[in-house]
Amino acid sequence: MSSAATRRRTFAVPPGVLGAALLARPRAVSTAVSRTGARPADWIVRLLGARMAGQAVLTLARPTTAVAALGVGTDVSHAASMVWVAQRMPRYRPAAVASGAVATAFAGAGIFAALTGRHHG
Repeated sequence: MSSAATRRRTFAVPPGVLGAALLARPRAVSTAVSRTGARPADWIVRLLGARMAGQAVLTLARPTTAVAALGVGTDVSHAASMVWVAQRMPRYRPAAVASGAVATAFAGAGIFAALTGRHHG
């Protein structure tokens, strides 16, 4: 296995762990990030967790440049949607900002992973 594939798999672990936490403990996680704002419904938090965990499993199984790039696109789309939520639904702003910031960080890591060794993996 190439070092690029290993790096992509390594970068997939944190979103996978967070996704599992969102699936298992949606209320605890959303309460922690919502602060004084409204807390998203548990089903929404679980849906995000399932997406994150699924994305991580796909990357672990197929750590290719294409899969890493697809993950970046997914994370960027999620971050953009959280900007919209933060602007249009102020009561959910704390949770949206936290979710958008995490998605942006994961997208940045994914860009690094997608570009690293792109000619070899």
